[in-house]
Amino acid sequence: MVETFSVPNNLLQELGSIDIQIRKIEEIHKKELQSFLDHFKDFFMLCEGVKPSAESILTVCPPSKNITKDKFCLGVYKAESLVGFIDLIKDYPREKVLTIGYLLVHPLYRSTGIGSLLVEFLYIWGQQQGFKKLRLRVQKQNARALAFWQKNKFKITKTITESLGEKLNTTDILERLIFPEKEVCHLYENISDWFDSTRERDGGEKKYLEIVKEFLSPEGAILDLGCGTGEPIAQFFIEKGFKVTGIDGSQRMIDKC
Repeated sequence: MVETFSVPNNLLQELGSIDIQIRKIEEIHKKELQSFLDHFKDFFMLCEGVKPSAESILTVCPPSKNITKDKFCLGVYKAESLVGFIDLIKDYPREKVLTIGYLLVHPLYRSTGIGSLLVEFLYIWGQQQGFKKLRLRVQKQNARALAFWQKNKFKITKTITESLGEKLNTTDILERLIFPEKEVCHLYENISDWFDSTRERDGGEKKYLEIVKEFLSPEGAILDLGCGTGEPIAQFFIEKGFKVTGIDGSQRMIDKC
């Protein structure tokens, strides 16, 4: 598990970005960060009820965490201009969870794919460092942010009420599981679209499923481990009147169910 942050810009190149760099943001960059944050006054007033403060963002840290070892502030640079900012807390609120405090993209660079690129960067880096989950909060009034994170494979796991700045918010907790690179479920996350489009629905399995059916109690219950999209196996038994519960390690396969 990472103890200090060494910026892995080679990951950005592997993801197809050759003109973006990520660098640590520290106290000496406070003025530059404040100029960047001033573009997000509407966001901060909407979600926190206060103006953005570089001083606050650089120094705020959960009481249980060490600001030097556990908090990382990262600047995203394009042609020496600060175009994005990421705030991370590692192992919070639990071990092997990487929490995203902020992921901000300059208004001039929105809708260019930089935001989603940074999410994949964090996923792969987190994967390499042994994290199990990415986690973040989105306030209910920030519908645009919720849509962005859900598009990038995050799921709402809990809704809470919390104070943030000068606001009392209803807040969604979103998480995205990080699969070890060589695990089968991680592979299916990457090939789910291809698998769904090429999987035979009327192949040679049916005759074997008919045989299995004869050994089951009518209208019985079936647990399908590794159900994938549910077709054709789970679908076959459902159509025959069985109650089927499917479990799969790939969230994208489940979403297609």
